[in-house]
Amino acid sequence: MQMIRYHPLIDGDTDGREKVPLFLSTDGETIRQNSKLYLSEIIPNHYRLYSKESKSRRETDQMIIHCPLCGAGLRQVLENHDANKLGLYTCDRCRR
Repeated sequence: MQMIRYHPLIDGDTDGREKVPLFLSTDGETIRQNSKLYLSEIIPNHYRLYSKESKSRRETDQMIIHCPLCGAGLRQVLENHDANKLGLYTCDRCRR
């Protein structure tokens, strides 16, 4: 059984538009408690974006989230589920 991987995100630019993963963790509870924004990887190369604070679709559409593996920009494949469980993303470069 594969463990869920979590990737906390930080701002990668001064505008706060680019989001860059810090590290990989399998401790979901710690990540949820200490990270304002993070990715959850349940299926390899598919990342669900989560936020402690409510985010609108407009806010998330302006974000550029970088792949935890290669650093390329992720592509959103599913829209936000609600204000905290956000879009589902994948990396086209890693899928090749």
